[in-house]
Amino acid sequence: MKEEVRSAFRFIPSVNELLSHPEVLEASGGVSIPVLKSWVQQVVEEYRAKLLNGKLPVPSDRNSALLAIVALAKGLISDWRAPRVGPAINATGIILHTGLGRAVYPESVLESVAEDLTSYVNIGVDRRTGKRIERDELLEPILTELTGAESATVVNNNAAATMIVLAALCAGKEVVVSRGQLIRNWGVVPPTRCDETEWGSVG
Repeated sequence: MKEEVRSAFRFIPSVNELLSHPEVLEASGGVSIPVLKSWVQQVVEEYRAKLLNGKLPVPSDRNSALLAIVALAKGLISDWRAPRVGPAINATGIILHTGLGRAVYPESVLESVAEDLTSYVNIGVDRRTGKRIERDELLEPILTELTGAESATVVNNNAAATMIVLAALCAGKEVVVSRGQLIRNWGVVPPTRCDETEWGSVG
């Protein structure tokens, strides 16, 4: 059987032939030739492996091999082109789930920033003077007015926010930290000069 399969390998079309096949080109959605070539090479290897493992019928001629490998290519290319990120239902009970994108943006917010996202914006430049400024200079007045806080800043992750809060409010004081969070945010507490007390268990 193995010899029969290996003998059928001669019916497998070349990579160049597959690259110019109308159905393969249509399935590719116009990706660049180097990317498509890489995909086709993987398809050929996959086809060979499936033949050897008995997962596909052994072709009896060149045409049957071409039909089979084109069908396989269309399926695999469709999978590779499929979006890796998309809408999901959060049924975890965790409102701000890091694995599901945290907070959901209201449509009104998306509409208000849509224009800014398609052009340059002065996130670090003063409109009046044209000079560079710290980004917090634009945000701090708004955030302090909304929250009543003495000062405000924005960071892009929870660990940085935790470090800033601890450094500002808890330096030299005892901080009770969940062991689970301690493992996740390892190295955050020591730089803040806090007296760390672990609580709970991991996992």
